[in-house]
Order: sequence, then C-alpha cells, then structure tokens
Amino acid sequence: GGVLGGHQRAVADLLHALDHDALAGLDALGDHALGAGERADLDPAECSFITEPEAAGISYASRQRVGIGQNVCVFDLGGGTFDVALLQRTPVGFAILGRPDGIERLGGIDFDAAIYALVTSNLGQHYTELNPEDPLTLSAIARLRQDCVEAKEALSADTDTTIPVLLPNVQTEMRITRSEFEQLIRPPLLDTIETTRRAIASAGLETSEIHHVLLVGGSSRIPLISK
Repeated sequence: GGVLGGHQRAVADLLHALDHDALAGLDALGDHALGAGERADLDPAECSFITEPEAAGISYASRQRVGIGQNVCVFDLGGGTFDVALLQRTPVGFAILGRPDGIERLGGIDFDAAIYALVTSNLGQHYTELNPEDPLTLSAIARLRQDCVEAKEALSADTDTTIPVLLPNVQTEMRITRSEFEQLIRPPLLDTIETTRRAIASAGLETSEIHHVLLVGGSSRIPLISK
C-alpha cells in the first residue's frame, strides 16, 4: 500500500471517464486509459493505476466528509467479481491498509443463474425435454434468462415478482419472493463477508474501527447486502 495523492477531484473526473472494464485490470487499460486521462486533464506520465475499490473510496471522499484518521471499507460487488479494500484518510490523501482482497468469479451473473436454476428446476420435464438445437427453443431460453435478470432487479424494490415462462412446450409464470431469492444467494454472500473479515484483519483493524462502509457495484443494491 501507499499514500494516494491529493488531487481528489481530478481522480473523480477520471473515474467518470473510465468504464468498468477499464478499471478491472491494467492489461485491459491500454490506449483507453491514456485517452481517459487526457480527457481528465491529467499528464499520463504522472498517472498511476489503482484498484477499483480504491478509486471508489477516493471518489466517495470527494463528495462526503471523511475525517483524517478515519477508515473506509469499500465493498464492491459487481456483475462478475467481488473486491474489498480498507482505506484510511491521511492529511494528503488516502493510505491503503493491509491487502485488498476479493473473489474473482462472484457477482450479479451468479445471482441471475441461481434464479434461472430455480425456475428450470421447477419446470421439471418441461425443461429437460426441450430440444437445445431448436432455434425457437434457444430464443425462448434467452428470453427466460433475461426475465430472470429483470426479476433479480425487481426484487431490490419489491418483496415478490413474477417470471413469465414462454417456452415452446409450456407457457406459464412463476412467482419468486425476495425471501426465496435471499436464500438462494446467502451462501455466496457469506463468502463475501468472510473475505471482508480477512481484509479487515490484514489491515490490523477491528470492525468497530471502521467509520464508513461504501457499497459499490450494481449487485450491492440488493437489500440483503445492506443488512
């Protein structure tokens, strides 16, 4: 870790210029990142790359009051990965505490798949008897997968939702409650909690010493996560 420099507003501008894929790793940055830096009026020679949780923490501090010496836990659960980092505000910027941690393959796509698996399991033979080479079947399955994604998103605001099932051999709908969805995703979410505890321990902190928790990423909108 090290101290992240004091040009917070410039960093925040750069965050808006970079998309998620660019922030995901140095190998994917290339000319896209350099162009983003130029649009944010930054000299490429003076730029250094940081992880997405670190960038989110700096952006957050540019909008919210974070006192010197206060600690921020960045909990970043996106579409396909989970990352967590501990930052501490210093007089000149932020210091990374301990070692940022994460789970490489965990995110919203896994939650989508969990709902899809529940639906297809409930369909039983109606699903297993489908012809996977039939174009109409493939189109219907693609639509069902998208409806499962929309159901996941709806459950962030509603306590239940209905998933239409329009397959060649069956037309019905299935109701899923937020409670059922939370049971589906609880095991992987417990893994994120364990990973967060590991990052906190790496930083030499107790949970009582964390002053701010920043939830980042689309999947962090799921109500169970904020609990």
